[in-house]
Amino acid sequence: MFKDLVSLTFDMENKVSIRIAWILERICTHHDLDEMVPYFNEFAAQISTLKFDNAIRPFAKICEHLATAFYSCKENEFKKALKDSQIDAIVTCAFDWFITPQKIAT
Repeated sequence: MFKDLVSLTFDMENKVSIRIAWILERICTHHDLDEMVPYFNEFAAQISTLKFDNAIRPFAKICEHLATAFYSCKENEFKKALKDSQIDAIVTCAFDWFITPQKIAT
């Protein structure tokens, strides 16, 4: 199910992707962030393709939780799984969101 959520979130032709982004954020922030690990390549590669403001904000929150997990003092799956190129993709995208005019606060 998680794989389908990640894939559908990046389907920019489908306005339902906004709601799926909200669901994905809810799962990652309130339940189990570790479920994102197997799909992190797709997540990092496609995060910059998001174009709906209402989908960008949930992804910014997911990125916040990913950063918190990665820089945590505790050993976790993200420290083992994340590659520098994926971190760079997220940081670049976050700065792009920061400097572009958007209706939604990221």
